[in-house]
Amino acid sequence: MSTEGIFLITTADERTWDVNRKIVFLGGWCLRYDRKNIWNQLNSEIAPPYGLELNVKLKNRDLSESMQSSLLPIIVKVLNNQHNTHHSLNFWKTMVGHWLKYFVDVIINRHQTLIQANKQFEITGSKFIELSASSFIPTNTLDMINSLKWDAWNSTLDLRVIQNTDELNFSTTLISDLTSNSKPSHKADLKHTESTISSYIKKFCNLFVRSSEPFIISSYLPTLQEIKLQLSYGQVPKFWRNSQHHSMNVDPDLLLRKRLTKQILLDEDNVFTRLVFELMPICFLEGFANLSSQVKNTNWPRKPKFIFTSNDFAFNETFKLYSALCQERGTKYFIGQHGNNYGTCRFLVTKVEESTSDFFLTWGWQNQNESTLPAYVFKVAGLRVENDKKGDLLLLEYPYEDRLKTWDTDREHQIYFDNLLLFIGLLDEKPFKHLKVRLRYESATDSFNSKQRLIESFPAIRIEYWEQPILQQYKNSRLAIFSYDSTGILETLALNIPTIAFWQNGFDHLNETAKKHYQLMVDAGIFHLSPESIAETINTIWEDVDSWWRQDSIQFARKTFCEQYARTSRRPIRDLRKLLKETTYED
Repeated sequence: MSTEGIFLITTADERTWDVNRKIVFLGGWCLRYDRKNIWNQLNSEIAPPYGLELNVKLKNRDLSESMQSSLLPIIVKVLNNQHNTHHSLNFWKTMVGHWLKYFVDVIINRHQTLIQANKQFEITGSKFIELSASSFIPTNTLDMINSLKWDAWNSTLDLRVIQNTDELNFSTTLISDLTSNSKPSHKADLKHTESTISSYIKKFCNLFVRSSEPFIISSYLPTLQEIKLQLSYGQVPKFWRNSQHHSMNVDPDLLLRKRLTKQILLDEDNVFTRLVFELMPICFLEGFANLSSQVKNTNWPRKPKFIFTSNDFAFNETFKLYSALCQERGTKYFIGQHGNNYGTCRFLVTKVEESTSDFFLTWGWQNQNESTLPAYVFKVAGLRVENDKKGDLLLLEYPYEDRLKTWDTDREHQIYFDNLLLFIGLLDEKPFKHLKVRLRYESATDSFNSKQRLIESFPAIRIEYWEQPILQQYKNSRLAIFSYDSTGILETLALNIPTIAFWQNGFDHLNETAKKHYQLMVDAGIFHLSPESIAETINTIWEDVDSWWRQDSIQFARKTFCEQYARTSRRPIRDLRKLLKETTYED
């Protein structure tokens, strides 16, 4: 070991590297696959991953829940004082709850990962990029999520965690030059461009708004079904834009943020309270008046009969403020389930949207909460899909995650990908020739470079990036394979499309209620817990997947599972209207 000790590298931004010293990379995210020729030559090692053990995940889940519960009342008091308002805790949880969850989980991850590495290695130095406040402080919740893709932002965050953690006292060198590596923009839209005529028709329809009509936005219903729902209430169908990228030309007020931080440190002093107001999005502090003006300038109903969304509750800040204000005035707020993990995942106790809405509409499951109402899978309501019985073998990939959880998602993804390669390698010649891998749009730009890794292992493999609508892909496929516990599983099972899935870590991610339902699917051979098991099944059934899928045992397992987690409705509008009627006391 060098007498200089070990130099710690925390991101893939090579401006922070010292290649002349013994190096410890904090994690695999520091090593871009397209720079392998560089980091492979260095005298280095990777620090062990943090937080992958089940007991640590559960401990940090409880820590996150406790810290959110502790911070939220503090935030409510501060924001009400700052904005001269008297809004309820539920109001502010609707506004900041999702950001607060992300903030706490990210700080747990960065804090504990750095402490673990500091204990295991003789770290004597590290180099960090120090962004300006305007670049570092997020504009809104989505801006924070997107910032996690930016190495310079992560470097500044690591620096701030170190500066606010007493036991992390090694030497740090700062870089302020940001002439390159600028902040990434939001993800590219891979969908087709809407025609001008269609755009004008939608804008025209949006002009006919009654003050008390229901406000339905991003319901997750197919377009035709959403139109039918609105027509059933006697209103002109609206096509509200799902605008989550809010323009807000407001600069952060550093003196204000320091003052607010100083106030709360009198009661509780830890890394979370030290950073919560430094990282709070501008739209909740300096830009709140601007956000309020945006709400006033919408042509949305002023006193809606009810509000219903399945999508805009997390990142659409204008909608969140609108719904929170309406809810305080007595409007019932309905949120529909957005994908999987609801009612099954043990790492999520109660999601923000479940606790802040008046009623939460699930895809089938129930709990002890009277405000949780079973509905159906909104995304496939009224749809019928016939798949090609001689078509492709469609494999859907799990996207690389940007360290948004308390544990090392980079290392977890590497283990996942190794299993994926093992599975593909075990396929017989015929199913492999029909294999098509559908990569998520994130995979086109992430540092993991799934496409290149797949091609290096299997040069003849077919890969596509969401160029074709997923329903069309299902139609073209003989069998859909999900390599993770996915929302897509619930959709294809509900549509009765031949489906098979596998993932790592068994049932570790499931709560006790869900395990028995998942075990039924494992026993039927639909869900698998190893790449060997699923490959063997596919090789066996490939010549006649349809006969396998139509077996009584398979269909019984599918229907039983769907009754709990992926219900369908023959009359989706009537059934949804019934739920809304019972809970809004509709005439």
